Amino acid sequence: MRSTLARLLIVGLLTPNLASWASALTYVVRLDGSGDFTAIQAAIDACAVGDTVLVGPGSYTGAQNRDLDFSGVDLLLTSEAGKEQTVLDCEELG
Repeated sequence: MRSTLARLLIVGLLTPNLASWASALTYVVRLDGSGDFTAIQAAIDACAVGDTVLVGPGSYTGAQNRDLDFSGVDLLLTSEAGKEQTVLDCEELG
């Protein structure tokens, strides 16, 4: 009885988290406009919990690409081409 109750409790706690990650979306940011967005903040603003922002190669400058605000949303921000080819340039503002 205790074992069954413990299993149900664990499944009940995990199910909402699995559902949010299962429906996660990936938003692509590319400077040339071939992605979903051209600015990182715009992609972050579109995200829900579990989503991914995939940033294409290039040097990202300007207000929408620095001082990024995640608004408490648990998401993954990652580079498509690695740190050598994707740069967040804060233009000496930090």
